[in-house]
Amino acid sequence: DDSWHPIANHAAEVNGLFHTVALVESNVTHMRTERTMRFYPPEVIQARAIKAIWGPTTHVFMEYYHDVGAPIDRNGDIYPLIQEDLQRELVLDRWIAQGMTTDDVGIIGDVDEFFTRDFLLAASSCDVPQLRPGQDCRHPKIAGSTLVFEAAPQCITRKRRWFHPDMISGECVDGIGDSSKRPQAKRVMDVGFRFKGYLREDNDDELLPENTTLFPLYKPSDTRMMGGAEIVLGKGNEHTAFHLHNFFNSVALLRKKYKTYTHGYRGEERLHALGQFHEDIDLTVRCMTNRTDDDLRYRRDKRGFEAIDGMAQPLAFQNEKYQQARFNEFKEEILEDEKKYGIYDGIDEESRHDNSVDDSGDDY
Repeated sequence: DDSWHPIANHAAEVNGLFHTVALVESNVTHMRTERTMRFYPPEVIQARAIKAIWGPTTHVFMEYYHDVGAPIDRNGDIYPLIQEDLQRELVLDRWIAQGMTTDDVGIIGDVDEFFTRDFLLAASSCDVPQLRPGQDCRHPKIAGSTLVFEAAPQCITRKRRWFHPDMISGECVDGIGDSSKRPQAKRVMDVGFRFKGYLREDNDDELLPENTTLFPLYKPSDTRMMGGAEIVLGKGNEHTAFHLHNFFNSVALLRKKYKTYTHGYRGEERLHALGQFHEDIDLTVRCMTNRTDDDLRYRRDKRGFEAIDGMAQPLAFQNEKYQQARFNEFKEEILEDEKKYGIYDGIDEESRHDNSVDDSGDDY
């Protein structure tokens, strides 16, 4: 349910740089709640529009994941994202169908996460150790040092970096690289997280053959979730990627996310103040209403968008009219929501939902 804000900003940043873009839409959320598909069937105007914005030479495909309600085996799964793994496998299928080779590079990420254009140009022309031929594939991926915007260009999280998207050589991609001399990793439903003993963590290799020198190839779930990535920073520790987090068109859609997606309350409707849902939303609310956030773990940069003056910026964000329009439209949504549900005062921490799986990040 991402809005056109992250989609269009992503497409503008990478315009003309990719050979293939594979986008996936599902008929269910992570909690298998039914959702109306926006880009299906392929003939609808939304589907035609999203295919047209990535550049004149880029091949764009919309893949559709249709959940039929079959049982999902979560045995060995330590995070509730097997639905996401099943969907990301369609990206790998498209890479293979498009003729990806061991000399090519793949990027796995959510549509609201994208590398800066400068980083992509550098990766395509510079000598990057993880992209050289002859990879052993033990730690083959690199990730962005990702600047987080919360719902608007002016709301930048201070001293915090996210660590997606992720880049990997085709040589280490399952179905692309040579697997004949490598052990196979056992994993949830053959596509999900690896079982313990197969390098699920850095030194977790007890189930691999002794003296292994060539390691299992990566599924999209590995590229997304496996540790051991080198997080690449720019000059002066500058960010190399962006995360346009929670750029929804309405608070109603934001509430739907926390009811039915990764951060869900197991389908429970929470009729309380918006900031009580999660610390990221609390920061957004305080940023847009100019309330203090000194008591939060993560705080906004008080300089706003000026904090990244002279650094890489999403193209649309450089337009001051766009910045203000986006800020104003969501601020109005928040103020209307507060009339109905009230203002969170930051005291009742125990009732705040802080059980997110894929949305925390590290400090840098």
